[in-house]
Amino acid sequence: MNSPKDGRFDRVIEIPYASAKLIPKVFLWCPMRHNDITIFCPHHGCPLRAAGWTDKLDDSRTDPRNPRLIYDLNGNLILVQAYYECSLLLSGNEKPRHRYLSASAEVMSQLPPHIVRLFPIILQQRCGVTFRLYDYVITGIYQGQNFLELSEGIAAMNYRALMRNNPENPKFDNDVFCAYPGNDKLMDLFLEQFQITKDLYESDMKKRVAKVLSCDHTFKTSKHVGVTREDDGKFVCQFQNVFLGLNENGEVLTWRFTKSTAYSEIDDLIKELKTRFDREGVPLEMIIVDDCCHVRNLYERIFPGVKIRLDLFHACSRIVQTISKKDSYGKQFSSELSLILRRNGDLGTERTTSTPGSDEIEANLERLLFSWKDRLSKETLHQLECLRKHIQKGCLSDIPPGCGTEKNERLHRHINRSLLCGVSKIGPELAIAVMSCALFAWNCKRQINRLTSRAKPVMPVEIIREGNLSSPQQHMKQFEISHAEDFMSTRSKVNFPGLVERLKTRSIVDYIIQRVLHLQDFIDAFTERCKNKTVDILAFLWSTSLKTEKFIEVEKKMNSLELDLTAQHMDNLIRNLSGFNLEVDKIERDGNCFFRAVASQLNRHLREYKEQIEGHCTSLGLGISEAFDTRRLRELFVKEVSDNIEEYRDWMTTGVNGLEEVYKFSQDGFFANEVGDLCARATAKVLKIPIVIITALPSTPTVPFLPHEFLTTTPIYIAYDHSGPGHYDATKVSSENDCDEQAKETRCTCGKNKKNKHFFCVSGKCPCHKVNHSCTRSCRCYNCKNTCNSNEVVKVTKSLKRGCRCGVGQKSKGDGEPNASHKSCQDSLRKSKCPCVAGGIGCTEVCRCFNCGNIVQARADPGKSPKRKKEIGRPSLHIRGKRDQSS
Repeated sequence: MNSPKDGRFDRVIEIPYASAKLIPKVFLWCPMRHNDITIFCPHHGCPLRAAGWTDKLDDSRTDPRNPRLIYDLNGNLILVQAYYECSLLLSGNEKPRHRYLSASAEVMSQLPPHIVRLFPIILQQRCGVTFRLYDYVITGIYQGQNFLELSEGIAAMNYRALMRNNPENPKFDNDVFCAYPGNDKLMDLFLEQFQITKDLYESDMKKRVAKVLSCDHTFKTSKHVGVTREDDGKFVCQFQNVFLGLNENGEVLTWRFTKSTAYSEIDDLIKELKTRFDREGVPLEMIIVDDCCHVRNLYERIFPGVKIRLDLFHACSRIVQTISKKDSYGKQFSSELSLILRRNGDLGTERTTSTPGSDEIEANLERLLFSWKDRLSKETLHQLECLRKHIQKGCLSDIPPGCGTEKNERLHRHINRSLLCGVSKIGPELAIAVMSCALFAWNCKRQINRLTSRAKPVMPVEIIREGNLSSPQQHMKQFEISHAEDFMSTRSKVNFPGLVERLKTRSIVDYIIQRVLHLQDFIDAFTERCKNKTVDILAFLWSTSLKTEKFIEVEKKMNSLELDLTAQHMDNLIRNLSGFNLEVDKIERDGNCFFRAVASQLNRHLREYKEQIEGHCTSLGLGISEAFDTRRLRELFVKEVSDNIEEYRDWMTTGVNGLEEVYKFSQDGFFANEVGDLCARATAKVLKIPIVIITALPSTPTVPFLPHEFLTTTPIYIAYDHSGPGHYDATKVSSENDCDEQAKETRCTCGKNKKNKHFFCVSGKCPCHKVNHSCTRSCRCYNCKNTCNSNEVVKVTKSLKRGCRCGVGQKSKGDGEPNASHKSCQDSLRKSKCPCVAGGIGCTEVCRCFNCGNIVQARADPGKSPKRKKEIGRPSLHIRGKRDQSS
């Protein structure tokens, strides 16, 4: 038998057509053995053991060891589960063991999300369906199909699969593996999944804005929406109309089932739109309604100063409806009627300019009446005079092209087709679910239609970011819409036209200019400090929206052998810090490390940039002492996040209980590394000083956190080692470069290409000798004799905190003993780069050098061979094996 970890068990096992006449599709599910994880008993907490499979085939449906039949496309599949046993006794049960199926809720709740996603089945109480079948159902609903059509489509696909597999005897009605869910079963499945995703549909609609709002309250549902009374069984119709609010692109912004067309039923929806537009900074310019004069004051009370206009479609339809279909002139009159609302020269099939002013429209109406007055009925003439009143009031003037509800007829047909669920009556819960999906698909197609003329697929609603979830909207005042479960996502869609409109305000433009100038100063300060000239500044700025924990998770996945990389992390951190001419300034590991590190750096900033930040720090109560500032920063952090919890919700780890976790930070010594990025982001905003986290990750050495406002563009640099629970340290200027600044500027390479002389650096051609300075260890001169101001070559004094690695990349020509041909860690004709030699100390056991020649000081174990010393110091087993073979 194959190993339970074999990759073939990750998916459904499908037998080829030539061999599948009697063998159905099979899916084996045993996450314990397949993924090599431990599952615990929900009652006792002890580990469960795999006892067997549900492989018992008999006619008794009560036996839990029977496999389950799962509805699927192109033939159903068999779910074979493992069952796990607990060795302890349940209370009230005489049997010593109790069991759990591997797909039960008790077991699935213990599995990690990436393992749960491997289970391709939606289990219900009496049946189950595959995600493939559910995708077929939800896609059909998006296209306007009803549940009866979807059930027939599933049956047809199963029938065709049976015919291909069994052409000699395709008995469809008696084949259990071709059974299909009926109309009611698909309704239950759809409603169950909608309860999970309904907040995502709401969130997608609530992010849309408009410059021109078209309100349509005349649409009537083709089905009766209501409930059946229990006492007498009579159906009570609750809703007959649907209110729709659309923007200039035809996208639905809000909707609700209503009993009538009264404004009181939608007053709260209009107020919610006002709040949304103000929050997004998009000013509303015009509202188009079907009864402008009756509701003008009601809309102006919420949107003061906004133009209220009459919908052109309803204005014309009131006149056209008075013409009998028997009249042959009806079509021609309707065509000429629409032309009175166009400017001179606008003669295309669709209107391309705004409607003309009142005088021009009224003149066009007079010309129309001159031609048709004798042929029109009294009712038609009466409606034309009513239209004249609206024209004189300006209700039809300056309406942009494409705005209004003339495009809504397609939307009305789409909604009616979606609500045809195979029955003449529909319940409120199902009506809301179908309506939400139908409008979501409509909005997706309207948005894609502006970008391409190709086929328009509807995006999966699950890709909407959980951070975009907002408070739910009530589509019926009698129903409360609750929050759904959180969903992980990869990206969110951006409303580019809305963003462009936001840029037109003066305050936003001023902020953008100020922001760009601050970013430029920040980049200048960063590049001045950074020694790495190949750093990608654009990628660096883009990383402001990324989380450090994501990079740490990637590194953990790459460490498949689970090696202890603590030493390697410290090496990476020191290397990354050296790129900024910085080193670690140790902070105590007491849970206050982040805030203490920031407080330590803040005191230095106060000394260097006192004029810029002293006033703000004083107003925050900072700048007294490091200990006091540490406590104060905690308080400011808790206040900032609790007051703006929605802004920081995206930076909280999934599963963290929002404010409850934040309030714990008010306790001294409390810290959670899962929200370390949140601490840096909020603290940078409070201080108005950028914070740059220098990590121990080789792929992502820096993660910047930029505030909304800058008091100084010089950032605070914090060192972060993610080993174990994680720890933050302050930083300081590296002592390795504390030598004379002028000596650092003068570096020579005398004699590099001329090795025929005995000595160099004694003439005026040497840049060091020319300024009367001795050569330093930074010089790469050959056979140097420049000792202008000292008896020996200047050495950089440094207390080394880690050893050297000289000669590691060199291959020994001898047998690897200290007297081999290659010697490292010693000066010859040119000065060695060894930091131990430069510091005037001998190499110690922490060094990893090869064939070391630096024996100025005694080692801890003089008898230990250099090769053995090198093996102890190496952090990687893979590197050790390769080097041992080469030596």
